[in-house]
Amino acid sequence: MKLGKITEYLENKYPIKYAEEWDNVGLLVGEENNDVSKIYFALDLTEKDLDEAINLGVDLIITHHPLIFSPLKKINTNSEVGKKIIKLIKNNIACYAMHTNLDSTLLGDLSSRLTGMEGVSAIVPYEDNVNIGLGRIGELREEISAHDFAINIKREFNIR
Repeated sequence: MKLGKITEYLENKYPIKYAEEWDNVGLLVGEENNDVSKIYFALDLTEKDLDEAINLGVDLIITHHPLIFSPLKKINTNSEVGKKIIKLIKNNIACYAMHTNLDSTLLGDLSSRLTGMEGVSAIVPYEDNVNIGLGRIGELREEISAHDFAINIKREFNIR
């Protein structure tokens, strides 16, 4: 499948317009006409993740946190970000980030479902849509202690 088709799908499902103004989401490195057969997902693009993706023959890495966050003045091996960008390009691997656009859509709703809240709306809604935006507020179905709520959260999010 072409990278452009994948990015089009992601941007229809989790629109870039829902990202915070300061954020840097979307295709950060890569060519939209390249073929993609293997995708690697990571929270952050660490050196370990990048090496593993190379060893697996991955064509696209999708991260939550953007690899490129601040404006770059140089791309060279003197910086961690520069080293990773060069490595991505040398290995023909694209990098795509979904950060606050994903937080504002999927992750907020997922968190609400996993915590059992009802009547949920975004704490910081996007424009006039109360269901899209950062954070969620709602009511629990039944009264529960803070301790038991924390244990439920740990279980639902598989936190040790």
